[in-house]
Parts: sequence; structure tokens; C-alpha cells
Amino acid sequence: MTEDGAGDRRSLSRREIIVSGLTVGLGAAGLAWYVAGMRSSPPESSPKSEFRLPVPTPTPTSAGWQVPIVVGPLCTMVRSGDHLYLYDARGTVHALDAGTGATRWRAEPGVPVGIGVLLSGDLVVVGGTPYPADGAIPTPNLTKGAVVALDRRTGEPVWRHGTVGAFRFIGGPLPGSVLVHDDDGVLRLLDAATGEVLWRRALSSDAFHLSSVDRLAVSGSVVLETFGGTLRADMDDPVTHPNTEWFRAVDGVDGTVRWTADVAAAKWTLVPHAGGGRPGTAGNIDWLSTEVAGFVHVVRAILSPTGDPDAALSRTSELVGVEVGSGRSTWAFPAGLMSQPVVEADAIYVASAETPDDAVRIHGWDARTGREMWTFRPDGDDAKILIPGATVLAVDGDVLCAGSQDGILALDVRTGRKNWSVRHGAHGLRGAPVMSRGVVYMVDDSGPADIRAWRLSDGRERPFDGPHAGDRTLVPVGDMLYVTSAAALYGIPLGA
Repeated sequence: MTEDGAGDRRSLSRREIIVSGLTVGLGAAGLAWYVAGMRSSPPESSPKSEFRLPVPTPTPTSAGWQVPIVVGPLCTMVRSGDHLYLYDARGTVHALDAGTGATRWRAEPGVPVGIGVLLSGDLVVVGGTPYPADGAIPTPNLTKGAVVALDRRTGEPVWRHGTVGAFRFIGGPLPGSVLVHDDDGVLRLLDAATGEVLWRRALSSDAFHLSSVDRLAVSGSVVLETFGGTLRADMDDPVTHPNTEWFRAVDGVDGTVRWTADVAAAKWTLVPHAGGGRPGTAGNIDWLSTEVAGFVHVVRAILSPTGDPDAALSRTSELVGVEVGSGRSTWAFPAGLMSQPVVEADAIYVASAETPDDAVRIHGWDARTGREMWTFRPDGDDAKILIPGATVLAVDGDVLCAGSQDGILALDVRTGRKNWSVRHGAHGLRGAPVMSRGVVYMVDDSGPADIRAWRLSDGRERPFDGPHAGDRTLVPVGDMLYVTSAAALYGIPLGA
């Protein structure tokens, strides 16, 4: 991990973000919301944070340390230098010593934090909305939340930007900027240093009813977003005209819309604006990546009517490579079932099967052209490891690992040839393989070895003393393996 530069919008790069393994489901719908027109919430003065003594205190374990912090379910922990930033399940923000777990500061910024951790210059940017009262249902356009910037060294609040209802935010396309989209139906670009609005863009259509903003991403100077909804005239006919997703690109400098795509179209199709679509058909983006410069890669799922009363809808998936500048699809790969792809060095890898009864194949493509580099077809015990719809991929350098509850195998990313495999007869492996410093790790729920570790070069198992706790997620970064659980956060130093 490297120290991030002041105001560097790439603070969300793969070198600095630690994504907690909480994204098995790839679509995250927001609350229902309605475009009320173009308006924005000006930066507000921040209430004083409530600071407490530097607790909780880490205690040593046989392998490292643990601290009684339950990391928030949607939290992405971020490490910068010797600091680890996160929020807990109660919405409190923590800055820890990344090596020892000692608390540097903690803050409660006026709302229970439940959205993102973004570093920008000397600031930590977080967001959240108040919890509804017991038994209450959150009301779109009424719940008041906020994006809040804290001083990275002290946790003191610097600015606050009010939000309405459910919202999302990420690092913006300009240096030192933050993108916010909430139930107001307006996309805003904020100055990360001050919270001032640089530009705003509404989904201004009297004919279109917006139900959710599902994803935000940035590629170069272009903002990408997926949102769900339907034509207002069709709202009373949800069977023939269901809510479906649309995908659009916005100029990051001034907010001008560049292009819009119909996610549910039979073929990738650009449209003048959101609305319409094929009767009875819905589509959504299950996965999105902007790791290849100038391209956005998506997995879209399409639900279409079959005409069969016993199977009203059919589901197909398609991996699509799209030029960011034009919105034009350059290549596509359809499949019935598809894993979350992984991207490395302008190549993209995915596991697929047509039906739950078919054998899984692993494919490697040139991410720009869609040229197939290789396809791995397992046999024997290897075919039993790869489960349709439940195989998870991870890549590190020249090694691609594919894991499931039944085992793990490693391939050479250049040729697709198998390096080694391990079958797990107890069906106890869980989560994605995580790789660091020549070793791959997986959680094992079936026996005393709670975390299994294999050497990437030859698959030889290495002894590993991990925590015995429930609901564990493995998060490697630099010289540490962090393990989140239902009771504590663990830090385990990794050998050289």
C-alpha cells in the first residue's frame, strides 16, 4: 500500500481500498425515490463530534491481535500508511494503527455512518442516514442523512453535506472531488476540501419514474451510473412494464449526459433517454468494472417472458465490453450462469455454465477486444470443485484461483493450464479465495482449521493460526491479513 497524494481522486484505487468480502450479491437496490426536480443541499455546518477515550483496546492473540470492533456490514476498510480507517456496526468511525490495532481516534459525526470510507487529501469522507424508529418504514424524500468530511489526523468534522433518503457517494472524476446521488434524483459533484457543489445534474424527465440509483463509477473524466425505473404511464402495469435498469454516462467536468443504454435490450442498445423498453422484460447490472482504461465492463442479467405458464421468466447473463467514450459495445459473451469476473492487466476472467447441471468452464479474454485467450475445461475431481453459479475467482500476478465450498484450484493466467488443485470433501470452504505474498487463503467452517492456507506456487498447505470466530471475512492488505467477524476485528501479520 502506498501513501495517497493530497486531493488525489485515485484514493479509491486498488492499491488503497480494501474491499471487505461482503459483495456476494452484486446488485444493491436503493429505496424507492422520485425525481422532484433539480435542487441540492448546500454544505451545512457540522455538529461537534462526540469524542471518547481511545477505546476499544486491542489484546494479543496467538497469531496477532484482536480488537472488539464489529465492522459495519457494508464497510470498505481503507488503509493509508500506518492508519486503518473503518466504521463499525453502530455507525462510529475509527482510525486504528494498522499494525497494532490501537485506536488513534474515533468519532460519531452526527449520523450513524453506514456508507463508504473515502480518503481525499487530509480528509476522511463518510456518509449515513438516521436509523428509523422501531417498526417505522423509511419514507423516500423525507429521511435526512449526510455526507461528512473528517480530519484524517484527529477525526474532527470539517464539513457536512445534507442528503435525502437513500444515497450513494464515491470519489469523483476531478481531483479532490466527491460524487453524491440521493433520493432527490440529482447527481452532484462536490469539492472534497469544502463540500461546495461544483455541478449538479437531474434526471429531468416528467415522463419517467425513478425507483433507485444502483451503481456509481468513474472512468477517467466520465461518470457512470445505473438506475432503475419505468415510464410514469406504465406504473400501473408492473407485469407488462416492470421496473428495469438503465445505464448512462455523464461528463465529469460539467455533468452533461453523453449516452444512455437500455440494460434489458436484446442486444446492447443506446437510446435517447430512459423509458420504454421491451414489454415484460427487465434487466439489471450485476457487476461493473472500470479497471481497463477507456472501457467499462458489465455483467447484465436479463429477465424475459417465456410464454410458458410453468416458467414465466427466463434469465440470461451477458458479459459486455463497452467503450466509455461512445457507449458502443465492442464484444459480448452470453451465458446462463456466470461468476463475478476478475480483471488483471487488461485481461478478464470468468467462470460460466449454461445450466446448474452443466460443467463449469473458466475463460480468459483480452478485455479490450474480447479475443478469447484460453478456456479451461475441468475433468475428474476438478469438475467437482467448480460449482455452477457458486464458483468464485481471484487473481494475483500470474495465478488465477477458483474456489467453492468443495475445493480450490489454481491456473496459469497466461495459458489457462492447471497448476494444482485441492478437493475438500466436507463442503466447508466459504467465501472468495484471497491471495497475498505467495499464499492463498480461504475460510473453512468444517473443522478445527478455521482458515486454510496454500502456497500459490505448488498448492502445498501451510499451517495457519487464525481466529476461531463466526461470520469471518478475510481482508489482506500489505503485510497484514485482517479478519472481520461477528464479535471482533483481528489483525494477523503475514510473513515475508
